[in-house]
Amino acid sequence: MGMRIGGNLRRELLLALVGLALLSSVLLGAVAVYRLDWELYEQLVRRGRVLARFLAQEAFYSAYIQGERDLVPLAEGALRDDVIFIEIVKEGEVLGQAGSPPTEPYLEIWQAILDSSLSGERRRSADEPIGPYLPTNSYVRLAISLDYLAYEMRREFLWLGLAGLGIALVALTIAWLLSGVILRPLQRVKEALEAFGQGRLHTRAPVEREDELGELARAFNRMAEAIVEMRGELERASRAKSEFITLMGHELRTPLNVLLGYIELLLAGVGGDLTEEQRSYLAAAMRSGEHLQALLGNVLQYAKLELGVERLHPEPVALNALAAEVVEGLRPYAEEKRLSLTVKVEPRGLTLEADRTKLRQIVFNLLQNAIRHSPPGGGIELGASLANEEEERVRLWVRDEGPGIPREERERVFEPFVRLEAPSAPAKRGREGKEREGLGLGLAVVQRYAQLHGGRAWVESPPDGGGSVFLVELPLRTRAPIPERGEELLPQGEQRKEGS
Repeated sequence: MGMRIGGNLRRELLLALVGLALLSSVLLGAVAVYRLDWELYEQLVRRGRVLARFLAQEAFYSAYIQGERDLVPLAEGALRDDVIFIEIVKEGEVLGQAGSPPTEPYLEIWQAILDSSLSGERRRSADEPIGPYLPTNSYVRLAISLDYLAYEMRREFLWLGLAGLGIALVALTIAWLLSGVILRPLQRVKEALEAFGQGRLHTRAPVEREDELGELARAFNRMAEAIVEMRGELERASRAKSEFITLMGHELRTPLNVLLGYIELLLAGVGGDLTEEQRSYLAAAMRSGEHLQALLGNVLQYAKLELGVERLHPEPVALNALAAEVVEGLRPYAEEKRLSLTVKVEPRGLTLEADRTKLRQIVFNLLQNAIRHSPPGGGIELGASLANEEEERVRLWVRDEGPGIPREERERVFEPFVRLEAPSAPAKRGREGKEREGLGLGLAVVQRYAQLHGGRAWVESPPDGGGSVFLVELPLRTRAPIPERGEELLPQGEQRKEGS
């Protein structure tokens, strides 16, 4: 079964949309943090400047106007949570100092007492010394802790994280709804495509939208209609071909049977005595006629299968007796190549319910194929046994000592009109100089008869080419006739009628 749309595709779509939302949140958050850090810093600078300017004015009044030498109370009164250090200097002499030198990053702001145009600020780390050289010897210097800034940044980070999580949840919900809207029509088209591929040719995709997805469904429906129409034409052409082959086969059989009958009478001496040379000519004609009769039989069998008129007539069949009957009929052809035929049926009384005529044809075609491709002096084994007692299936096999079949060719040998010639197994030639070979229908008939019984056929061959084993597995009991290949694939209303 195919993977449902909405599995990996939906997950990938959700991940893509949520990832895009998170990336956007991160980018926007980074921009917001940068701006927030800058704005908070500017606020600290403004507040520090206001305080430094105020202290410079008070220090000027106290130190220069009133002549006070102790400005510690003024410095201590200006301390607060974020202002951790204040220093007031008059002409190089420290008149007031409050707080402790900072042990964490801080913002330093200074303001000249005598010249209001001289002021400045700078971020400093904890290990930097307080108070570098200033362009004046009378000033007020403040150290403002940046912990406040870090605290505000952490709080903003928390809010941004919560906002990002909310955005992700909203994006996930929107992506889920959006994926359903997008993928539902695709799922319907996929289901229709799978059903169509499984043979339900009447299946069509529903057209639910007027956009590209709706156009996709309409395109599939147009393609399905074209395939059904083309298939109908191919079915009619194939049926006409099979009917023609069947008609011609029957028409050719009658004069061929008459011809073989007269040859048989001549060989029996009904028309008078024959010379040895005449007998050899008639025997060659007889062999060629029998070969042509066998070819016509395979053609007619396959044509009937293609027409769908072959039906099963199950009856109990003793495999040991059937195998002995087929082997006895083919023994003269095996003796021509000095081939030994052995039968191995276990248990000996193994019986299955099947169409006797078709089962005999399966065994006959497999043995005939093995004789044709086995080297002179080799051996062929025909066997049968229970494949699986629980599943109640029987396995037939024919093992030969031929050249083997390459792995890439093992499926093709059961296709009609396919012949794999091996250089080590040359075709038998008659005196007329023409190859006595098949049409490549014997194994195709085997496969189709096996499928008709509800079984299968396959071939196994070792990699080194040491012979082949053709196997057929059939149910021990054939319950009911299996529909012909192709009948279940026709659209409703176009099933074949038996005998039509």
